[in-house]
Amino acid sequence: MTDDLFKTGLNMLKLHNRSLCVIASSKRFDTEDSFLNAIAAVLLGGVDMIIYGEEDKNTKETIKTGEKIKNLCDEFGATLIIKSRADIACAVNADGVYLTAEDIDDETARLILGETAIIGKPFTPDEKADFYIEDINQNPPEINIPIFGYGDITPKNIDTVLKNGYKKIALTNKFLHSTAPDKTAREISEKIHLYNS
Repeated sequence: MTDDLFKTGLNMLKLHNRSLCVIASSKRFDTEDSFLNAIAAVLLGGVDMIIYGEEDKNTKETIKTGEKIKNLCDEFGATLIIKSRADIACAVNADGVYLTAEDIDDETARLILGETAIIGKPFTPDEKADFYIEDINQNPPEINIPIFGYGDITPKNIDTVLKNGYKKIALTNKFLHSTAPDKTAREISEKIHLYNS
């Protein structure tokens, strides 16, 4: 029990310190290597959390790629969250799972992943989660739980997003396809840290 409390506290501390996330899938990448290179580039640029999920891959392939992303996240000290699939999150030893209304409930996710797993959700006032993601076109809710502003965020509009109240940012998968994702991630990360300091 003490170990679980310690790990829960550690996970929540890790989550509290995360400020730049990419929601990632290998869709539109020609090869797995090019996808993993893009993940490595954004981690190098300062992304400290990856939410990974696939729609067009089978479970076995998703686990294989997820394990490689987990290794990259560990190398860079980043958090890995798996989108929608607690079974895959368990298989790759991810830090948690991101659940939508169509996915399994929290209780079942925690049975699969353990009580210390991080659970994220889209923001709705009546849903409990360890972190939320909200569209940047909405005003951020005033809550004490980490909330990531999500949308088509670039170095050109990040200042506006931060001024509107978002302290944590979730970038779309499109970001991975940018010309220099490592440099762009670094620029956005530096602006977040400057704004929050």
